[in-house]
Amino acid sequence: MYLLFPAIAFAYFFGVMNDNLFKQTTSFLVIQDNMEYLQGVGTILFSIPFILLSAYAGWAADNLNKTSVVFYAKVCELAIVLLGCVGLLINSYLLMLIVVLLFAIQSTFFSPTLNSILPLVYKNGEELANINGRIKLTTTIASLLGIALSGFLLEANLLGDTKYNIIILMLFSSIVGIYGTVLIKRISVNIVNFEHSTRSAFPWKGPLDSLLFLIHIYKVKNYKMIFTLWNNSFFYFSSVVAIQLISSFSNESIGFTKTQTSIINLFMLLGVGFGSWLSGRRLIISSPSWSIKSIKYAALMGILLLIPAVSTSFYLILIVALLAGAAGGGYLVPLATYIQYQPEPSQKGRVIALSYFLSFSFMSLSGLVYIIIINLVDANYGLAVLGSIVIINALLNRLIFKIF
Repeated sequence: MYLLFPAIAFAYFFGVMNDNLFKQTTSFLVIQDNMEYLQGVGTILFSIPFILLSAYAGWAADNLNKTSVVFYAKVCELAIVLLGCVGLLINSYLLMLIVVLLFAIQSTFFSPTLNSILPLVYKNGEELANINGRIKLTTTIASLLGIALSGFLLEANLLGDTKYNIIILMLFSSIVGIYGTVLIKRISVNIVNFEHSTRSAFPWKGPLDSLLFLIHIYKVKNYKMIFTLWNNSFFYFSSVVAIQLISSFSNESIGFTKTQTSIINLFMLLGVGFGSWLSGRRLIISSPSWSIKSIKYAALMGILLLIPAVSTSFYLILIVALLAGAAGGGYLVPLATYIQYQPEPSQKGRVIALSYFLSFSFMSLSGLVYIIIINLVDANYGLAVLGSIVIINALLNRLIFKIF
């Protein structure tokens, strides 16, 4: 049992690192060839499967053998990596973008299924929260490592053509990730019965089925789940807007370098990772007070985002980004844990997949909100606008939670 978390961490870590390594490598290459617009195309392609296919992923997580789904998803990742290697070698941006889309499809099925295994194994809510915090820290480090290694390996003259550095690391990561899923299957097989005697209806309507399931949750008066799904999606929406605004600090009005803005975003992501880890260690998900604490962290995050409107000192904003990220982690982990913990075993995958559908739908709107804000005010004031929206959301949630 004690080997289960390392196995899950292996599967998650190397998959997330591969995603970010390939996406960042593609970004560097298209920028190098003055085709920056393809970055936006890649971002859209990575979001689409989570919106269109989440209903099917949830069905697979609830009705098929979970450990088999994560294993075959990892095998598919290796095939996708091989295709990505071909794209890198022949320098085909079309093939690279197809690979980005395939990575997203693979993640759409892999992540909800693996997340639905966790509450069946870690049945104690507090233990589940601790595991979630540790996984969030693990995936944050993996994301940052993938982004950082991309630039380093594209400049490191280790194997002649620098693309071979990327290829070897991606292949190694995929193989290690597959080994992690093999361990998950071996360790979990005698702990939880992953099969169900009856199967739910297949969601032929796709995204419409996701929306109908959300309406069903509301109709059965599961208001706390509605609250949780909303705030989980709102966290990802506000995080993406914040990162976009920070990236705009390199414009003339503020004057930060691109390196400085990258460091600020790095600190914010590190804050989310460590905040998630700390929150998971202290969270009591079986207590009704968890939602109040989550809202308080959201309010704190919003307050911290107001500070750049007062001062644009680089070091001050660096600290603000770290603390706001940590508060965001404290906001997120209780929500993610409740989404796993509360549903019946036969519906955990479906609810988790619904959370992905909503989160990516919200994130798809973040670009529009960013454009509106940045056309009205400078980026530092834009963060304050975002902070105000976060605070208002927290206050409204507190009021609504009192009513229900």
